[in-house]
Amino acid sequence: MRMSSNALDSAWRSLEGKAVRENQSDPSVRELKWEFVVSGKTGCFMRILVSACVVTIGCAWQPPSAKALTARDLVVSCNAVEQSARSAPGDPEGLPCWYYISAVQNMSALVDSNNKRLLAFCPPAKSTTLDFVRAFLRSAERKSETDVDNPAVPVLQALAKEFPCQGPTAAH
Repeated sequence: MRMSSNALDSAWRSLEGKAVRENQSDPSVRELKWEFVVSGKTGCFMRILVSACVVTIGCAWQPPSAKALTARDLVVSCNAVEQSARSAPGDPEGLPCWYYISAVQNMSALVDSNNKRLLAFCPPAKSTTLDFVRAFLRSAERKSETDVDNPAVPVLQALAKEFPCQGPTAAH
């Protein structure tokens, strides 16, 4: 319930006068005054101010909009990885490629209940993430399949050609 400033002042004077008339030093009267102040205009202003601060800080710390990585974006990022592997390591432009290809490398070990690979390629046990990046870049140079939005297709096709499966773990 919202009270006007005059009503708050009147209520406070009434309580304060009552305490003075009865010669009481009642701490609950002081607490009540605080409740009136917090629930009155000052309290409303403080609630609005705190809410505005929370929203402002939340908007300021909001990450940029999420954007799906396209195949062309992946090629650009992987080229940065390749360049940094030859010169200065740690180029942040190559991080999307590194993370994407690392995830594919981790999934390359997955097999089903019949011991068949879930992904249609079989990399050697000692293959590195950089080997995967280079295989993808070689394929991307030969083809124009990087115009697609989803990079999974060109990546998996490149790795299937680079690391074909043979024997009992061959892809179905």
